[in-house]
Amino acid sequence: MEKRKIIKIKPKKIYTKAEDYKRYYVTGAIGGFRNPYDFRLTFYNIDSNEFLLKTQNLKENKNIPDVEIQNKLKEVEMTHILQCELIMTEQAVKELYEFLKKEMKILDNLKETYCPNCKKLIKWVPTEIDDVFRGKCPNCGMEFIKDKNNIVRLQKVLPKNE
Repeated sequence: MEKRKIIKIKPKKIYTKAEDYKRYYVTGAIGGFRNPYDFRLTFYNIDSNEFLLKTQNLKENKNIPDVEIQNKLKEVEMTHILQCELIMTEQAVKELYEFLKKEMKILDNLKETYCPNCKKLIKWVPTEIDDVFRGKCPNCGMEFIKDKNNIVRLQKVLPKNE
């Protein structure tokens, strides 16, 4: 009997937005595996206004000793408004983990790039192209382009204003 060769096929991914697609800005997440099959991740925003007002009122009250203020601050609640929940398979969790790890590495590399001319930290901003950032040295004005592969290219030199 002839052995058949296994051919691995990797189809091209096409992404489209659902009609009810929503975008949320969130400040935190909670969750985890609730059973062996589903990972649940809930995103939230912190409503800090009420917390800040209560904290400020306590600190402005000069009649309360500092120790009592500290004890009362421990009791002040901060509301976390749950925005949405994702329920994911183990495979989706692994993909999310790898994606976030890669993105955090890119972000960390951006934070640690120094100008070769004057050794000052370069300030980076995203461009309209995914995974490409534009940077400018705040000291000498040199401009740079950095891509997802961490390749930095000098774009142009601007004269320093004196």
